[in-house]
Amino acid sequence: MISKFNIAVILLFHSCLAYDFIRDSLKVINQDSDPCNDFYRHACPLGHYESLARTKFASLEQEFLIQRSPRIWQNLAIQKAVENVKIGEVPESSLEYIVQYFKNRCEQKKNTTSILKKIEELVLKSKTKECRTEYCLTILADDTNCLRSASFLKKRLQKNVQLSKRKINISISAFEDFIMLRNIEIGGISFLLGSNVLEGVDQVKTFIQDMIQILSDWIEQTPWLKNYDMKNYVQRLTSEIKHVDDIAIALENDLDELMREEINFLKCLHEVGDDGELFCLLYLREFMPEYYDLKYHSNMNAFNDHPEVGFGYPLYHVAKNSEMSSKLGFVGWIVGHEIAHTLIEDPNSSELMPVFSTEAIQCIQDQYNATCEEFREESCIVADHQIDENGADVLGAQLAYKLLENYYGEKAKDEYIKLNKLSITHQQMFFYAAAYTYCSGQKNAVYLGDPHNAGNVRINALAQLPAFQEAFQCKPDSRMMKTVKKQCNIYGKDAPNQR
Repeated sequence: MISKFNIAVILLFHSCLAYDFIRDSLKVINQDSDPCNDFYRHACPLGHYESLARTKFASLEQEFLIQRSPRIWQNLAIQKAVENVKIGEVPESSLEYIVQYFKNRCEQKKNTTSILKKIEELVLKSKTKECRTEYCLTILADDTNCLRSASFLKKRLQKNVQLSKRKINISISAFEDFIMLRNIEIGGISFLLGSNVLEGVDQVKTFIQDMIQILSDWIEQTPWLKNYDMKNYVQRLTSEIKHVDDIAIALENDLDELMREEINFLKCLHEVGDDGELFCLLYLREFMPEYYDLKYHSNMNAFNDHPEVGFGYPLYHVAKNSEMSSKLGFVGWIVGHEIAHTLIEDPNSSELMPVFSTEAIQCIQDQYNATCEEFREESCIVADHQIDENGADVLGAQLAYKLLENYYGEKAKDEYIKLNKLSITHQQMFFYAAAYTYCSGQKNAVYLGDPHNAGNVRINALAQLPAFQEAFQCKPDSRMMKTVKKQCNIYGKDAPNQR
């Protein structure tokens, strides 16, 4: 078990931006355990801590935000309006609330023309389209019988299927998500720029370029691609992969979107009255997109939205501040994983790859099944819907380790750091750094539909790389090596002949 003292050391905030997360995390290693028995629990012993990476970088972000005064986008009227909505105190249906709001205004003998005009726009989902027949609603402002006009309004609105089904809690949740996602991205970009890790961004770009070149060479040698005349197709896919590189544009767009909704909200309030906060939120919701893309994160995250790949702040931080062997194990593996998502897919639900090697898939799934069975903690599963993630782990690790070989050569076996009972080489450091991507003192578990496997399974499956046995001198009958039946070569000259 890991000591409380060591956890306190790990979680202590370092104000220095040159803080080396990977090197600091080595303090949690159980130096009395055998890495060949259970590498994950050797590197990340059970203890009273959750994800080291998420906890540490969350504290770094919090310190960063504390040092900066609140920004305009953190004090928006529209955000306060969303927070003020008491879901249990309003009707469930948006339509019911809108009709009731109109009726109340009518009974208070307040001008309802602007409200009815906005209801017209809401129904038509257009601020410029001219109304026709039953959707011309402003005339109801001239009916002084509020009960009658409200009843007539309700009948007309019920003809709009989308509006009649809209729930207030769903609309408010959409606004909460919109504001949250924009703030997450603005915060991620601010953290990225303000903490001076652009050198790490450049390092990630270099990793991507180098891995694409390696992949290109492997693709040329892959037998199953040759046999199915797929080389050029896969080369084209690989060449399209690029790093998200529009920080300034993303920041400008996020701020524009927030300010646009803020201005529209304030304008709506001015037109209908200060008691119209919820009405204006429901009105604006009808003009908002259903989905918002998020490219920059302040937390541990990464994505492949082909052709773009993007990463969260922690990866750029490590890419700037750690030794190359640490960078490649922590950052390089994740970069390789995201690149691999373009080229590895479950054939039953493929989006980019029309064919794939079933032999390679079987090898990957066999490896994860053996690792799951040997190192199960609370739970782990191996299913077809995990083919993409499991395969991306394997190919990503192969790409990252190839960069390690290219960078260090024979010096990979040189000592990098001396701990109390351990002398860690660059080769070993690669695997320790990889372990800290999913390092947690809690027992690992997954839910049935999770596309990812349990963190300990993902790390221990790295025994699939021949370099693991070499690095730690594991005996063939050790627990780690017993799970490895054969090396899974997906691309390259040793890949399968048939798909």
